Amino acid sequence: MDQMEKITTGVSYTTSAVGTGYWFLQLLDRVSRLSGRQ
Repeated sequence: MDQMEKITTGVSYTTSAVGTGYWFLQLLDRVSRLSGRQ
């Protein structure tokens, strides 16, 4: 039970971290495109 909880917690943390990183990259991409046009 303890092991499963650790795995579940780790997976949820990893998923949120990946989601945040992906969102951040998308934001950086938009910003660089906007500044590139000017």
